[in-house]
Amino acid sequence: MRVTRPLVPAALLSIVALSCPAAAAEAPREAELVPALAPILPTAKFSGTTTGEGSLKVSAELRFDVCQATSLMVAPTFSLSSNSAVTSWTTLDGQSTDTPSTPQAVPPESNAWKVGLLVGATVLGDVRDPRLFSVKFYKDSNSVLTAAVADCVRLCEHPGLVGPDKAFCDMYGKKGPNAPQLPSDYDPGELCSAGQQAYRAFETKLPEDQQRKQRDARFRFPKLDLSVWGGAGTSKFTYFGVVPGQTSTGPATAYTETSDTHWNAAGAIQAVYVAQGAAPFRFTAELPAALQYRWKPAKEIGQACVAAGTLTSNGTQILDCKSEALGAPSSTWVSSAGLYAGIVDSQHGAWRAAIGGTWSRDPRNNITSWTVSTPAYVSLVNFGKDSGFTPDVNGIIRVAPSLQVTRAPPKATDVRFFVVLELLAQRTLFSHADDLLQ
Repeated sequence: MRVTRPLVPAALLSIVALSCPAAAAEAPREAELVPALAPILPTAKFSGTTTGEGSLKVSAELRFDVCQATSLMVAPTFSLSSNSAVTSWTTLDGQSTDTPSTPQAVPPESNAWKVGLLVGATVLGDVRDPRLFSVKFYKDSNSVLTAAVADCVRLCEHPGLVGPDKAFCDMYGKKGPNAPQLPSDYDPGELCSAGQQAYRAFETKLPEDQQRKQRDARFRFPKLDLSVWGGAGTSKFTYFGVVPGQTSTGPATAYTETSDTHWNAAGAIQAVYVAQGAAPFRFTAELPAALQYRWKPAKEIGQACVAAGTLTSNGTQILDCKSEALGAPSSTWVSSAGLYAGIVDSQHGAWRAAIGGTWSRDPRNNITSWTVSTPAYVSLVNFGKDSGFTPDVNGIIRVAPSLQVTRAPPKATDVRFFVVLELLAQRTLFSHADDLLQ
């Protein structure tokens, strides 16, 4: 642990160093946006699945503007989760049948809570949307861009260009429907170094509320967002435990209904990339990973039944049964990692969709799972509207049809299909590191 713990803050600091280069110090003082604390934003996520799992997460997100291109975020989080019992029907030999026999209730995993701290760094995207501002801003902005592009074009006549200067000239020389046709087609971040400084100077002369709107718009489609989460909590388990003092188990074993509470801990990291440019749809990539120390209920199921009566038709006895895990829970380490690729509506900020998968491994119990998912996000605030990028809390619906394959030898491979439905209240269509943890 002495070696790995410094890596996370070092990675966040590296993002700040790369996106806030020392060269910015050479820019005119008025071109620097004064670091400020954005308003505290409450966020929430309610999640439910067709398998009976549910969770609620709330947090308070604080965002700091550390330079023109980067924001840092800190958010304490609190979450609750619960799994309800699911009833399935099987025959005595385990084969499927059109005539169901005795129901086997899958014992629910315990109610659990956890608290944690989320920290992130965001390299803001290149977004300039005239719908956010007044007609005067739009005209003034075009005038500044026209002059900046002209200066950058003259620079292209010189050989040996590097960095933003070379990138602009390479873009200026391209032809085709996706190439910028007018100065107003360029995002400020696509200009040469001198052009970017000129536009930043123009932005900082805007009223503070318009500066904030511009940064909020850039925040919604980040070039890169890296976040890490760490936290701990407890889980409560109810199960049929062996009465103490017995030396063996079997049909004559005595059990008692028992409840235990255990501590869990977890850490997660996630990187989000959004392609930049003037296209109405942009490519996205997400790489989440997590490591959890958690307790799990026993795999076996027990039923305690009492006679509830008889059927008058044939005298069959009716049993009232309660199902619980048979035996105490056990602790384990679970590692997981995923990759998702997709597109986002960068014109209105109304929706995005992705496809990808997550792999998880529980070495102690020899369990390996693969989950393929196609999450789709729809903004209730921006969908169907011409103007997007609202700076307030964004109400979002996320629907994720998923197929999960689980191997736990010597048992047969388990395959199940389920749908995750979530209601999100957050800034953007992109989530953070704790999103992989339930």
